[in-house]
Amino acid sequence: MAITVLDVRDIINRSVSVPTCAGVYAWYRRLDLNPSSRKNFLNSIEQIMTGNMWLPIEVPSKSGTIGPYRVRAVLSPPRRKLTGRKIPIAEALSATSASRAAMSRLAVDASALQSPLYIGRAVNLRTRIVQGHLQNRTDFSRWVTRYVSFSQLIVAFVEITSLPPNTCEILESLVGTAGFPSYARRIG
Repeated sequence: MAITVLDVRDIINRSVSVPTCAGVYAWYRRLDLNPSSRKNFLNSIEQIMTGNMWLPIEVPSKSGTIGPYRVRAVLSPPRRKLTGRKIPIAEALSATSASRAAMSRLAVDASALQSPLYIGRAVNLRTRIVQGHLQNRTDFSRWVTRYVSFSQLIVAFVEITSLPPNTCEILESLVGTAGFPSYARRIG
């Protein structure tokens, strides 16, 4: 079994297809570097590093309360910047359009290496991802709509074809426990 990573823009444009088998999937914010010019490229690195593109972390409870207290924690990542050692590397990468384009593609591919925004399971990946999330029929899709658009995300999934479909429940629990997502309705 391999992990498939798709840019959601390609799913929306129908240039790629999501399989109809069972699986576990995770949504990630796309690391988008602008390769159009040296200045835009460096600015996009700075935006990512300073936290200007990150979504808040929300952990709503089912009832919205714990005891007498209303619960809704929203956390933001710390703001960082490139260190002195990394500035010359970024400047060297920005020198040519070919290196900017290559680094931009690499950043999109590496987006799946960050903490997931959401982890889910599906008996039919296409139905859940395309007709559920992208059609704004889930709590997660409404959360995305509030903070960002799906066109700024990627989705990664593992197809489950040789094991029973309920294998998704165990795999989702393992992945969810190991990589706590930004939007978590339940883990378990």
